Amino acid sequence: MTTEASSSKRTSDEIKEESDKPLCKFGPLCYRKNPAHLREFAHPNRKAEATRSSPKASPVSNPAKKLKISPPLVPEPQHADAAFLQECYETPFPEDFFDLWNFCKALNPGNPREALVPLVNYRLIGPFDALALKDCVDKTDKKSFNLHCRYYYDPPEFQTLMVEVGTDNHYGYFRDDPNDFPVFVANSQLSRKDIHPWKLVIVGANLMQTVNILLKDRIKECAADSEQKTILTEQLAKVTALSQNKHFVSYKSKRKTRALGSCLHHVGMVVPYEDKTQVGYRPLPVSNVELRKMMQCVDNASEASLVEALTPIQNIVTLVNFANDECDYGMGLELGLDLFLFGSPHLHKTALFLLGNAYMLLERPKFLEILKDHIENRRKDGLEYLKLIPNCELKNSGESSDSPAESSSVPLQEPFP
Repeated sequence: MTTEASSSKRTSDEIKEESDKPLCKFGPLCYRKNPAHLREFAHPNRKAEATRSSPKASPVSNPAKKLKISPPLVPEPQHADAAFLQECYETPFPEDFFDLWNFCKALNPGNPREALVPLVNYRLIGPFDALALKDCVDKTDKKSFNLHCRYYYDPPEFQTLMVEVGTDNHYGYFRDDPNDFPVFVANSQLSRKDIHPWKLVIVGANLMQTVNILLKDRIKECAADSEQKTILTEQLAKVTALSQNKHFVSYKSKRKTRALGSCLHHVGMVVPYEDKTQVGYRPLPVSNVELRKMMQCVDNASEASLVEALTPIQNIVTLVNFANDECDYGMGLELGLDLFLFGSPHLHKTALFLLGNAYMLLERPKFLEILKDHIENRRKDGLEYLKLIPNCELKNSGESSDSPAESSSVPLQEPFP
């Protein structure tokens, strides 16, 4: 009886203590988990507050360091130019990148970047331009590498590698961390009317699988017993051998289980996260549809009404600041990416603030560097940025050159519409 009475008394005391606290000004929208905050303010609409405020549920000091993310297993590249590209882009390139380059060099030794055009109407761009011009490209100009072939809606995690001739339909690597190998190849197209321009579509685990898919699609379009179909079938056999023997790393099926959030680009994000304490990520308090309505209001706002239009988003930013204090860095990453992907210049400043904090807290400073350069130079055309050393003569680049490089920009032979 004594024990029951004591337990009942403690419960009554706790209830009285909770009723004496001032109500949290954020009410049911409060996302804070900090034990000190929960002791100071009342949260009558939150369940199991005592459990969340216990020491067992306290956040770790820095989940970016204590919680590990296992990247997909990708073979280390053996190509001689792997170090060159990593020096230029400050991110590693996997073996399938160099396998595609060697495949294209065998098809068209004089101009490997154009080798896929007769087959699938795609041109190699981005880092392939740097590789083709490696003897003359200025490796110290990091800004040019960050911006070269970076389309308007490409997030920092995305790196364009191929583009369909005469369109903005492009494929590229997606990385969750700039220090890791890409996790998949995605497709993006700004001008499609059936999907939003910021949406990414996962198409394969690597470049060889992507070319494999493109060849199969082109074969379906060919007439039976045509010469073109015979050529495509022969090349498909070579590509299939490469993609299956070296790079058959399935990632698409695992993405949904590993990814957090529901970013506008539809491929989610991966951040350090602890299941037991739920530290590392908390969802936004609004749906994608609601957030898009907020962002559309900001985009339509005049200069006089801009501050008022931004207020609902700024309220969510305040919650993100609380989340960052408690190591839930994924919330700021998600909101920042959504604001950036929407594409409104009115949202650039807020997106840069959010992503600046998120990338630094997650120890991904290269993505922040790319983001800053992109926002400063964000546009939908004129995406050729690589700089060449003046009067440099191309040597051993894998492509023929009739004259020394005299221009300061890379000739991409009209890869953009």
